[in-house]
Amino acid sequence: MKLPVTVKDLYGETRKLRITGSSAHKDPIKETTDSINFNGTRLNRVDKNTGFYCTLLNRVDKNNGFYCTLLNHVEKNIGFFCTRLNRVKKNTGFYCTLLHRVDNNIGFYGILLNRVDKNNGFYCMRLNRIDKNIGFYCTLLNRVDNNIGFYGTLLNRVDKNNGFYCTLLYRVDKNIGFYCTLLNRVDKNIGFYCTRRNRVEKNIGFYCTLLNCVDKNNGFYCTRLNRVEKNIGFYCTLLNRVDKNIGFYCARLNRVEKNIGFYCTLLNRVDKNNGFYCTFLNCVEKNTGFYCTLLNRVDKNSGFYCTRLNRVEKNTGFYCTLLNRVDKNNGFYCTLLNRVDKNIGFYYTRLNRVDKNIGFYCTRLNRVEKNTGFYCTLLNRVDKNIGFYCTLLNRVDKNNGFYCTLLNRVEKNAGFYCTRLNRVEKNNGFCCTLLNRVDKNNGFYCTLLNRVDKNNGFYCTLLNRVDKNIGFYCTLLNRVDKNIGFYCTRLNRVEKNTEFYCTRLYRVEKNNGFYCTLLNRVDKNIGFHCTLLNRVDNNNGFYCTLLNRVDKNIGFYGTLLNRVDKNIGFYCTLLNRVDKNNGFYCTFLNRVDKNIGFYCTLLNCVDKNIGFIALF
Repeated sequence: MKLPVTVKDLYGETRKLRITGSSAHKDPIKETTDSINFNGTRLNRVDKNTGFYCTLLNRVDKNNGFYCTLLNHVEKNIGFFCTRLNRVKKNTGFYCTLLHRVDNNIGFYGILLNRVDKNNGFYCMRLNRIDKNIGFYCTLLNRVDNNIGFYGTLLNRVDKNNGFYCTLLYRVDKNIGFYCTLLNRVDKNIGFYCTRRNRVEKNIGFYCTLLNCVDKNNGFYCTRLNRVEKNIGFYCTLLNRVDKNIGFYCARLNRVEKNIGFYCTLLNRVDKNNGFYCTFLNCVEKNTGFYCTLLNRVDKNSGFYCTRLNRVEKNTGFYCTLLNRVDKNNGFYCTLLNRVDKNIGFYYTRLNRVDKNIGFYCTRLNRVEKNTGFYCTLLNRVDKNIGFYCTLLNRVDKNNGFYCTLLNRVEKNAGFYCTRLNRVEKNNGFCCTLLNRVDKNNGFYCTLLNRVDKNNGFYCTLLNRVDKNIGFYCTLLNRVDKNIGFYCTRLNRVEKNTEFYCTRLYRVEKNNGFYCTLLNRVDKNIGFHCTLLNRVDNNNGFYCTLLNRVDKNIGFYGTLLNRVDKNIGFYCTLLNRVDKNNGFYCTFLNRVDKNIGFYCTLLNCVDKNIGFIALF
């Protein structure tokens, strides 16, 4: 049954929309009396602007995984990473927010839409008639006809190119923005960051997407499933005959019988180049996008974000790839290789005897003797622990691209997210970190610099005279004169446009998007994923890190600012007066007394354990 519905789109234009399904006779925007609070904010009836990283749902009845947002009838602004639900009766996983009756702006990462016909902001997700669990970072759409912005939503009936970080689903006809996921007929539990596809009967882990009958190119961060013959973009996962649980961020392939960890990809018979962030499955012979991992003969558990390779007998950490003859633990995001002679894509790791270009996010190693942390790159003769996403350099003289790490004497171009090791002297791709004479631990995603003179690509961190730890997701300090690409932060004396995902600094006083952090005297909008504050007195958005007087451990991905005395962990941010351990990806606010799980954000007066990335 099809019912025509007249609605206004994001631009105020009146459009007709058809809604199909057994429940089409019901009013999809029927108001509910359910009231769910997110940090005191109630949402219901949000119709308009939705920022990127949002998820739109209609009629979601049960659990929602983390990073999901379920909304219905949200009319105006919703804060970042908010999730609006209608008729959500039970637990929502971490990174979800349940709101009811929010009348105003929906910030960045926030979006809850209903009846969206045209452009959807990046990272948004639209759903229609999803009855059950929707995972983290999933987007369920139905009949979105046109372009969807970057990080945007997946459509239904998309046949061709898909932008990066997207997922193609059933019969999608046009462009799909990055980090999008499309669903059709999703019946059951979907893990966080995953998307359930047509006829997928069981749990699918985090960031996985199961598709059916996708025939053509998929942009990076996409997922290809059954019958995928050609290029696979970045962060994609291909599946065929997946029967059971798949860990989050993993991709199950043909004849893989057991658990596969987070971000892992299991392959079979992959013969050639592997690009960045992709995963190939059965009988894939050609280019593979970035973040890919090639496997052969994987027998047992692989840690999350890892890839088990030939003859790997034990646990491999998160985001690591173990290749031929790797005997022991490898920290996550690391890759240990042996005798790799040629190109390795993005998020790879080239080890001993690597002669040529290495794609971004790769890591070259030479004579690495001990544990390497997650996303870290160990260079020549690195003897001890290196934190997650950190880069230790020695004698780096010039520009470094974003997310890359330059090591000792690196002479030429290093791709994006890569780490060039021995003898690299010049340009390095984005997301890199430049260091000079860094003697000790560097936290995850941090970059310690000294005397960095010129442009740094996005996700990089430029520092000038920074004496101590610098946290998460780049920090640009005083005297940055020119453009910095997106995911970067522009600081003092930035006069012009900075790409999206960047942050404009100096003199910004007001709205702060989510993932952003305000710096000294910042007057206006600040984009998302930035961090670096000075003299921030009040609320700090989640994923931001602004600390003053933080006395103890701060979790992973954190950024510590002024007066941070001790360890900083992975992706978390602690604020004022945080007393104890904070788990991974969490953010603490004022008066948080105990453990907080991964990706969680605690607000005022949170006393006890909070699960993995929960929003309170």
